[in-house]
Amino acid sequence: MAHDRSELYILMIVIVIVPIATLYVNHETAQRYASLTADHEATLDRLAVIGQDLEHMTELHEIERDIKVREIETLSGDLKEVTHENFNLKRELRDNEIQFYETYDLKTSPTYADVIEFIDADDTDRLSYVLHDHDCTQFSNTVIRNALTSGLFACAVDISLDSDADGIVDMGHAIVAFNTVDRGIIYIEPQDDRVLDMHIGMIINRLQVLQYDSCFEMRHMGHFMGH
Repeated sequence: MAHDRSELYILMIVIVIVPIATLYVNHETAQRYASLTADHEATLDRLAVIGQDLEHMTELHEIERDIKVREIETLSGDLKEVTHENFNLKRELRDNEIQFYETYDLKTSPTYADVIEFIDADDTDRLSYVLHDHDCTQFSNTVIRNALTSGLFACAVDISLDSDADGIVDMGHAIVAFNTVDRGIIYIEPQDDRVLDMHIGMIINRLQVLQYDSCFEMRHMGHFMGH
């Protein structure tokens, strides 16, 4: 009889406790499922955001590619235009050179009489000397330009002089030279139209000539070099 009661108690405990345990397990499972569902939804949201970012980045890459393509096309067009313009400028320069020589018919080796005739007619010697404003260099350049206009070729002569009375060295002077067919190179003082017998050691402005050179020749103490 006592044994039957024990079995009855056990049966009652099972009938009461098992449903309660089952309800607890189901509750825990439901909570875990809800948590997993929330995590899944959060993951889907993050994936959606990443997808949008990737789509935006793809659009940016396409925009950058289009910009680069347009820049390349623009640069290519500019290069063609510059190349064409450069070709036209070279052709214009060549035409101007031809026109220049046809117009002036330069005498690179005139006669002595040609030079003297030009010098006598030229009025550069009537200009005033102004230190640092219109000095010997400007006189020489003026004669050279006027000679070019008259169809003659001349070049500047740079002269190095000895030190002056105050010991200042590297004094200089400028004149012009013509290379004639009958008298060779002749030197002209553009400030007074004198024909100079240029040589090392001669005196100009009370100073000794140490060196002189032009596009025709170069001379200095103990040495000569023809151009």
